[in-house]
Amino acid sequence: MKTPATPWLVHIGPLRQESQAILERATLQALVITPPDEKKRLKKDSTSSNWSISHISDTIITPQAGEYTRYIFNLPGFASLASATGLITLYPGVEEQRHQVVDTQTLGQAMEAQGQESACITQLIIEQPENALELLVALNEEGLLDNLEALYVRTSPLSLYEGMATQEELIDWLAKQGFEHRLSASDHYADDPDFVLLNMTRNPLFRELTDAKVETASLKARLAEYESLLKENAGQLNEAATALRKTDTQLQQCTEQRDTQKQKLDQAQKELAKSQKELEKVQQELSAKKRGQSQEQQKITLLEAQLAQLTQQNDALESQNQLIKQDIVKAETQLQLMKEFVLHE
Repeated sequence: MKTPATPWLVHIGPLRQESQAILERATLQALVITPPDEKKRLKKDSTSSNWSISHISDTIITPQAGEYTRYIFNLPGFASLASATGLITLYPGVEEQRHQVVDTQTLGQAMEAQGQESACITQLIIEQPENALELLVALNEEGLLDNLEALYVRTSPLSLYEGMATQEELIDWLAKQGFEHRLSASDHYADDPDFVLLNMTRNPLFRELTDAKVETASLKARLAEYESLLKENAGQLNEAATALRKTDTQLQQCTEQRDTQKQKLDQAQKELAKSQKELEKVQQELSAKKRGQSQEQQKITLLEAQLAQLTQQNDALESQNQLIKQDIVKAETQLQLMKEFVLHE
């Protein structure tokens, strides 16, 4: 079973009255990350008080590590990574004494350098008003605000430094992350309402609400996808229905054509059957005629044979007749000769 991470309180930036009071009351292990010029005073104050500071780091925290210009003013504790704007209006007489290039770290890098990269930050103090909102956005993206229960942020209704978010802008962004502004004595620094350490607490239902929103967004995305698919399917269904109606019409036309062709076929078959009967009748008559012609042909052949025989007989008789005629002529000739002979006698 995994051992739960130890909760920590982390302080970022110069140490001021309210944040010092919070550290003195703290029961959590604390990591104070403060600029190098604040570290000596912090160590001296911590040894002469009841603080329970586990770690002190002398660096400056920024959303992205790198080299930045740090501006030092004649007002202690107001050095920043941006030039003064509204600060000069708020505190007349504030002047820039010098500026210098400094190296910065991210909170993750600072925690890792202290061997606490897996620490669970449940309370956070940010005393860098010039980049507080920018820093919170970066920490939120890194997940370092996930377990946060209490947040203290130095801000002002005015933009004190170049690019600084105002108190209203800061509260609006934090409200979207589930933080609620809780009025307390720490909301004033030296009785100055223009330089406030906001006390923000996260709504205990924020995580559940966030999960519910994520689930809702997921369900909405799925619903949109289903609606899109439904719309697409509806379009396809309409196309299919149109095609089906067209097919039904074509099928009905084909059926009607088939019925018409069937009627024509039935009529043609009836006419064919009638023609076949007539043909059979004609064939029967023709066969009968052929049979009659065959009998007549036989008679003709017989008569021809008889005629040929009679012709032969006639020819024979004709020959005999010729011979008889010749014999008669001979006989007549002899008779004539005999008559003449008799007469001469």
